[in-house]
Amino acid sequence: MKPWQVIARREFRQLAGGRTFIIITVVGALIIGGLAFAPALLEFFSTRETQPERVLVAAPQALFQELERSARNLQGARPVRLEWLGPSLDEAGRAAADERLRSDEAGGWLEIAPQPGPEPLRVRFTQIGAASRLFATVQQMVTPLVTAARAGRLGVDPQRLADLQRPVQVEGRVLDVGGRDPLQTALAQGLSYVLLFGLYMAIILYGSSISTGVIQEKGSRVVELLAGATSPTQILVGKVLGIGGAGLLQFVVWMLVGLLFSLPQAASGLAARLGFGAVEVSVRAIPVSTLLYFTLFFLVGYTLYALLYAAFASTVSRMEEANQALMIPVFLVIIGFFVAITAWGAPESRVAVVGSLIPFFTPMALFTRIVLTPVPVWEILTGLGLTLATILLVLAFAARAYRRNILRYRRVTLKELFTGRGGERPA
Repeated sequence: MKPWQVIARREFRQLAGGRTFIIITVVGALIIGGLAFAPALLEFFSTRETQPERVLVAAPQALFQELERSARNLQGARPVRLEWLGPSLDEAGRAAADERLRSDEAGGWLEIAPQPGPEPLRVRFTQIGAASRLFATVQQMVTPLVTAARAGRLGVDPQRLADLQRPVQVEGRVLDVGGRDPLQTALAQGLSYVLLFGLYMAIILYGSSISTGVIQEKGSRVVELLAGATSPTQILVGKVLGIGGAGLLQFVVWMLVGLLFSLPQAASGLAARLGFGAVEVSVRAIPVSTLLYFTLFFLVGYTLYALLYAAFASTVSRMEEANQALMIPVFLVIIGFFVAITAWGAPESRVAVVGSLIPFFTPMALFTRIVLTPVPVWEILTGLGLTLATILLVLAFAARAYRRNILRYRRVTLKELFTGRGGERPA
């Protein structure tokens, strides 16, 4: 067995067999599995929101009756139940209404009174705290009354004013392009975003694991024993493959849980809430090519960034210095994620097309475009070819940096990292 294989097996067993890895895997699977209950939770909270909120009202009886009609026509707001306190309240009545709010008998109380001047009605609403959404509901409910009063004072027929303010009816029509179902298109967008975010988190998480392993080995002098037995390049390759294998195993577990349990339930529930009716979504609805592309770009993206993380992590020997040393790889990942988000919104835009051909952005941007829209074969081959060529170049760079810096127990500058000059080299 070659040295890199021994190191890869050691890294895999050390990471995958650790208690932290097992706990994170189980907790992540439980969280992903819990997404299956998201529609039920949304329905539960929506049911609670539909319970009417009591509002006390002090207003002339004619205005109160108009207010009741307005309350029955509320759109997209929590329903309210009005209780009339009389045409007006004195100081004692206002104090009593405040006390009912403090005792949680009502969500708020509303006072409407005619007044002279340009504004025909004085409206005041009292509630507990300022974060309640009830204020917006009351404002929506009172607006027609105030508008009618203003129209009457200006001599305008309220009915004509209402006709002018009536919302425009726009008939929506979804064009079926290439036989693609609009629901399937929406599900593809949601799935691509979930997988994109998973790919982004995988690169960040396991890239950090690579850097942590390199720095810890430098601090404990374990690398001196390894460097005496094999070459630093073999150590680097074994470490990247071992941690990458553990990461892939963890993601396979999470993907299986999500595809078998969470996706069908969550997608069906959300489709029903969006007005698509009863929709049955299963794993068979996901193209096999999507999963294959995700696996391919996961391996390509992880390998590329893992080598970068290892190269830059070899420049420091303390965890306190890691964040500053890893700024360049982290910035590349973040920029790639935002390019992919742009591709998610407009997969045929110039930013998306050009970004998907830049090797450091290809794993996320090109994958997003492939899931959302047909991508020419030459673009896929070009993006993958450039990325694989970049991996070979980064491997050579990382191996040289690892070989020169792994036995240095001081901070290595960026100039020394890229030129190899400055400081001693290990024998």
